[in-house]
Amino acid sequence: MWPLQWRLAIQGVATWGTLQMLTPVIWGTSGDVEAGRIGMTWTVLIALQAAASSWVDTRRPKFGQLVANGSFDELNALFFRCTSLSVAMLAAGLVAFCGVLAALPYVDWSIAEKLSVAFVSPLSAAVLSLGILVFQIPNCQTIYVRAHKREPFLIPSLIVSACIATSVTVLGIKYGIAGAAIAWTACICVVQLPLWTTIWRTAHREWHKDTVALPTNQAAADPVE
Repeated sequence: MWPLQWRLAIQGVATWGTLQMLTPVIWGTSGDVEAGRIGMTWTVLIALQAAASSWVDTRRPKFGQLVANGSFDELNALFFRCTSLSVAMLAAGLVAFCGVLAALPYVDWSIAEKLSVAFVSPLSAAVLSLGILVFQIPNCQTIYVRAHKREPFLIPSLIVSACIATSVTVLGIKYGIAGAAIAWTACICVVQLPLWTTIWRTAHREWHKDTVALPTNQAAADPVE
């Protein structure tokens, strides 16, 4: 178990850094008020993402069971169905959230005025929402791949974390919240999604072929009684 666990531990730290990078950068470059705004926005977005992830997270034991049984057609059907529901529900929540932010300045309530300045601008929220929506796909792919009891994400996670740390810091210093939001979303769309999809395709195609071929090879090697 140790070769798998230490990889998971390092990747967990890298993923945590990836998700928590925005607020400290904005706090260091733009001050407490701006950091509070992006912190509030990010808390809502992460909560929506976590809620939508439940459609896939709760199927982890089932995924592992299907892999162990070699029921790959059922595994793929379940994965695509759950991932589609997860992404669709997250998209609905993000659209609703951004819609509320866009409508707040036009609502003649004191609470609406306070809320409108507590979050980032609707445009920046929309950019971050796009990043969170795209991030949900690699998140689901990770669960699928790990059901095979393999952990190929260590190096890709470090690459993504380095890209996000560098780009968010540079653009955050120069352009504030808008720059940091664009940098984070761009790294997820351009770097993480292609890397994770490549790994998922390997699991989806090559690993399943190897698993199906294994009993035949073993049977051929066994002596006939």
